[in-house]
Amino acid sequence: MTISNKWVIGGALLLSCLGCSSSDACEGAACATQGPGGGGSGSGVCTPWVDPNACMDDASCPANPSLGLQAVESISTREGANPEIVDFVPGSPERAVVVSAVANQVSELLFTETSLAFGREQVIDTGSDTSNMTSIKVHPSGAYAAVTVMEEDCVEGQVMFVDLGNDFGAVLGAVPVGYGPDSSAFSKDGNWLVTANEDDREDHPCKPADRMGGSISVIDLSSGPEAAAVLQTIPVDHALDSEPEGVAIAPDGTVLIAVQETSELVRFSLADVPEADTEIIALSAGAEPDGLAISADGKWAVIGYEGGDALALLDMDSGQIASEHVIRNSGDVPESYNRDEADTTHIHEPEGTAIFQYEGQLFVASALQESHALVGYRLAEDGTLGFDSITQSGIGWPGEEDGREKSGVGPEGLAVHPSGMMLVANERESSITLFRTSASASRVCPEQ
Repeated sequence: MTISNKWVIGGALLLSCLGCSSSDACEGAACATQGPGGGGSGSGVCTPWVDPNACMDDASCPANPSLGLQAVESISTREGANPEIVDFVPGSPERAVVVSAVANQVSELLFTETSLAFGREQVIDTGSDTSNMTSIKVHPSGAYAAVTVMEEDCVEGQVMFVDLGNDFGAVLGAVPVGYGPDSSAFSKDGNWLVTANEDDREDHPCKPADRMGGSISVIDLSSGPEAAAVLQTIPVDHALDSEPEGVAIAPDGTVLIAVQETSELVRFSLADVPEADTEIIALSAGAEPDGLAISADGKWAVIGYEGGDALALLDMDSGQIASEHVIRNSGDVPESYNRDEADTTHIHEPEGTAIFQYEGQLFVASALQESHALVGYRLAEDGTLGFDSITQSGIGWPGEEDGREKSGVGPEGLAVHPSGMMLVANERESSITLFRTSASASRVCPEQ
């Protein structure tokens, strides 16, 4: 089966034609005129992809759209590579990247709506034998990615900027940051990168008693990755083990940092750098926030509560939590799915989170680490969540059915493509899973 992709990201038309005899048969109108089923025969040749939100232009969006999450394919990385964070390449209809923490490797992923495969791979020389890559984030241009690198021997970490073009994996620049950088986010214009430097005492027993909490590094990229420079370092030292983890940046430059051990958010504005002051937003006791994402319009932020088994919605305008949806005992996760009943506060453990618009409806998705799953919710105008769909992630989940211990699959990182396709990095199993929605599934032609 030949597959040809003709997509315009952000526009009304994204053509993805499957089952065609040649790529030429899938050009423009030729593809669009051959609809699913060939006029109702059930043996369609080519099918047109449309922007999931194009229906908003003529008010044709369904009243109650559903993601109907479905797993497409799972592929294994090198055993023990620990793939943690995955990200799509902006502007590309077929490329994503994943970082494997223990292997210090950046891998390209090539996807269609029916397949997932590895492309180019590169082990990055971090200059140290005691380092781990903890996250990857692609620049809005799609040209390069920021990789956070943590040192295990209690020295400060760094951010390395790696090429995603013809010289895939080449290091374009690097900048030192704080201890234990755990995640990063680019501003919408690409001129800033913010890192959350965890400085985890548990993972770094040599951490001095007088070094409290962690820090935030604000990096200026206006002159490119080769000239990257930290313009402000913000200490997160108001408690012994504050430990900043997740980071997200709103379109207006508002930065949110999830502070796990003290169950808080730190908020500040890039407009105030290099003299930015921070505001602390208290969350529910024991929430242990980690995964963090902000909607494209800057109205909502979703926070994954690892310790509370919940997803919280923050109203960005008021700075108040609008709702908290507790997954534990909600019925959202089928009984046959794994759960860790040995840890009553981390039974499902939401990790990577996303918030996005699909067919005119806002959705929230989260990777559930202890339940080998990806779950999706509809987001109502008042900030409350309604269950949409759930499906398994990884390769080895059938062996965990009805399990009640820690998952060996361990989904962590989550990314959503503008088409609605999704990727999850299954850290413990060392695999990647590609997902599609019910709408995209209906556009896949049977093999000819």
